[in-house]
Amino acid sequence: MKKVLVTGASGFVGSQALVQLAGMEMRGSIQYPTSCDQQPCPARFTLQPGMLNAATIEAALAGRRRGFFGRILADTLGQGTPAPWPLLQGRVQAAGLKVGRLVLRDPVARVSVQDRKLTIESLDAAALGGAVHGSGTGTVSGGNPQWKLDVRLTGAKARDAAAAFGEAWGEGGLNGEAQLTLSGVQAADLESSANGTFHFTWLRGRVGALKGTPLAHFNRWSGDGTVAHGALALTSSNLAS
Repeated sequence: MKKVLVTGASGFVGSQALVQLAGMEMRGSIQYPTSCDQQPCPARFTLQPGMLNAATIEAALAGRRRGFFGRILADTLGQGTPAPWPLLQGRVQAAGLKVGRLVLRDPVARVSVQDRKLTIESLDAAALGGAVHGSGTGTVSGGNPQWKLDVRLTGAKARDAAAAFGEAWGEGGLNGEAQLTLSGVQAADLESSANGTFHFTWLRGRVGALKGTPLAHFNRWSGDGTVAHGALALTSSNLAS
């Protein structure tokens, strides 16, 4: 690890470094204020990894990864004895994030860490032919991480969205949003504990496999539903041909 001391006129002193997380080399920095009018006084960090995989993050949260940023994840939201952290505010910019079949391209997240809480102030990325925006929090209750997420998808392509689920829906453009609560760090736990609501709008759609039905070709299909026990349930919808 190479560290370089940086002193800026902005009132911060810190270091820049090449850091290792789960065997991946990435650039990072952390700065501490030389003086501060607020308490607690935040430190600032940046992290620029390459391509990330959700399985790697899962391992870090489970406490199986070493390193400064791995410890932030594991100690703040991992299982075991609570380890409070001072206030940290930062920006993470990656080349991509792979979550199963879904790939978020050029994701940029603004996050903060304090005590046993991780706050995702914003997350923006390109995905499914459109754009994704998200925010949320992660806390620990009874030794188990609890997540609250708000996610919005705009301008996505139906074919790309279907591929992420291993299916073939058809053509058209998709917009959607979801509010979710989840628990745990393992993918199976997150999926089984997911609860929340969602809304979608599918424009100028076509489902070739459903010829002879209203879904074979439509101008607009919108709907609302719920997420529970790892399944989606549509509660209402409106179809305009």
